[in-house]
Amino acid sequence: MCDHKYVHFESKKSQEYHVTTGMTEWTRIDYFFCEKCLDEKEKRKHETSRNKPEWF
Repeated sequence: MCDHKYVHFESKKSQEYHVTTGMTEWTRIDYFFCEKCLDEKEKRKHETSRNKPEWF
């Protein structure tokens, strides 16, 4: 059994503008790995809005 200690590895960001709605889909995926057992984890944030979200 591992006592996980996750470390941020990488972030990927994307945005896609939709002409029909005038809105943008904002997505950010953060990748993490455990320093001890190398288990991987990801966190996704997704929002559709006209303005760029603060977390992007």
